[in-house]
Amino acid sequence: MTSPTARNRQEIRVYVFTKDGVGLFDHDNHALISVVEGDHRGLCAGPQAFVKQAPVCLLMVADFEKYGSEADHAKTMVFCDAGIVSENISLYCAAAGLCTVPRGIMNHEGLIKLLNLSSKQIPVLNNPVGYAK
Repeated sequence: MTSPTARNRQEIRVYVFTKDGVGLFDHDNHALISVVEGDHRGLCAGPQAFVKQAPVCLLMVADFEKYGSEADHAKTMVFCDAGIVSENISLYCAAAGLCTVPRGIMNHEGLIKLLNLSSKQIPVLNNPVGYAK
């Protein structure tokens, strides 16, 4: 049986957006794999410009191919897992003196194209991270 933690590592991909580029967090090796160069935080921002000012934006992408099912129950569980990842980001930020807010607003189509996501990989939530002004 796969532990919930190991399963979450497979089904939720975390992308890190900065002014310099986008990286994919490699859970197993605790490394950031460069995906694309350039400032693409605007795709996470959607109509909310404050997101473009955050030094980092973390994007959670549900990967149903890794989960092994696209049934309604599977979708519910994967979306819950994305919420748990987002909550962990929020808890860390609170402990470290950083600010964040979980968001569902983003340019889904633009992110799918930029990150070359498959039809089974869906941008779900994003957390801009920065300091309070």
